[in-house]
Amino acid sequence: MFVITEDTKRILEEGDTAFIIESVGEWYDSKLRLLISCFHNGMSKEEIREACDSDSADYNIYWTSFEG
Repeated sequence: MFVITEDTKRILEEGDTAFIIESVGEWYDSKLRLLISCFHNGMSKEEIREACDSDSADYNIYWTSFEG
């Protein structure tokens, strides 16, 4: 199985780092492109803030290593 970033279409390999929206399984190289995608998909500023806040119960957007 392989994963491609939504914004640059880069194939992620083991150990590569990128942003992920864990709830939908989408990976991004650019945080700006990730945020634009969130807005286009109907998320509010507050929902995005909560999704990026590691102390929030809705935390699911973050920078991490790909482990395929």
